[in-house]
Amino acid sequence: MTQNKTQARIFKNALFLYALTFSNYLIGLLLLPYLSRVLSVEKFGVIGFATSFCLVFQMVVEYGFQLSTTATISVHRDDKTKMSRTISTMTYTKLLLACGASVVFLACAMFVNMLRGHFAIILLFFVDSIAKALLPDAYFRGIERMKDITIRAVSAKSGILVATLLFMKGDDTLIIYPVSMIVFDTIALLWAFSLLKRDGLKATSTTMREMLEALKDSFWFFMSRISVSINGSLGSIFLGMRYSPESVEMGLYSGATKLSSAGEQMIPPLGDALYPSMVNKKDYRLFYRIVLRGGILWFLACGLVEVLATPLCVLILGGQYASAGEFLRILMVGVFFGYFSFMFGYPALSPIGKATWANAAIMVSAIVNLTACAVLWLTGNITPLTVCVVFSSTNITTFIVRFSAFMKFKNLTR
Repeated sequence: MTQNKTQARIFKNALFLYALTFSNYLIGLLLLPYLSRVLSVEKFGVIGFATSFCLVFQMVVEYGFQLSTTATISVHRDDKTKMSRTISTMTYTKLLLACGASVVFLACAMFVNMLRGHFAIILLFFVDSIAKALLPDAYFRGIERMKDITIRAVSAKSGILVATLLFMKGDDTLIIYPVSMIVFDTIALLWAFSLLKRDGLKATSTTMREMLEALKDSFWFFMSRISVSINGSLGSIFLGMRYSPESVEMGLYSGATKLSSAGEQMIPPLGDALYPSMVNKKDYRLFYRIVLRGGILWFLACGLVEVLATPLCVLILGGQYASAGEFLRILMVGVFFGYFSFMFGYPALSPIGKATWANAAIMVSAIVNLTACAVLWLTGNITPLTVCVVFSSTNITTFIVRFSAFMKFKNLTR
């Protein structure tokens, strides 16, 4: 009976997290078909390239504070002086990282032809990525006020959606999309800091020693997040260098990856709901049951997408994306393994004190991804098809490392 109650609570929490995910993600799914139809495939490819390229800089500025600072805030949630000092140190450190990221971005634009050719658009995406990275969401996570994050994020994305639908009508108005992102994400940033002020937190001074200490504490979280960023962005960057961001190949690849990423967004809520229960109770019989049942449902869902890949691309993206169905089928293999990779990550390894292996798995997959793309580049075999194979294999690699670690330390689960 106790296990049944625990299982019911986990699924109840999962449903709540899915509700948050859907409310936040639905707007993106409404925006995607519009962009793919009013823009040419080439211009849609520019958006895909700019998003992937600037995501790396966003991860650098975020660094990993979302995890490390969240823990600090959670421990000291009743000490406003300590929280003010922590958030101030995090923000100053992010600003310093943003300056460094800007220098690197401008250097890349000076020496890489494809960036110079689309500098204005990519610069706008870069500015927006910095605005997103500066959000102090670690505070709201630490005090467990996810409602504030959700309302703010949904409001910003709703504004972007409305502005894009009203003012962007074709390739010549492409700039509307990144400009609207900058405007509404900046409003969200100011909104977040106004909530901090309302809660009694104040900007304080900090020292270089504190900033370096913050960087040190967040280093391994940063390595994990930057590895995730590499896995998600590397294919687009190599394809952009091979065909140029404004190419049919880039557009088709971007369309397929956006659809596969939409599928992957369905995985974290269940794992996030299971994670605290596993840490608290270490009930691996329940874990196996949930993984098995969820895996069967996930297999059926992924199998359905495999069969209907081409019609789905045409339905959601438009008739000109029919060829993207071939790429989506390959990517869905990785999406399938992504479920097991996530479940055998922190939910399975953290309760037995082996969370380090979950981070290491992501880094290993990033190294494999980078090596494979480099080999394809040097041998002249960079194509949307080969990049999809590499991209799909990252989840498989992550799963193999995490599952192997779990089996190695399985005796600890008893």
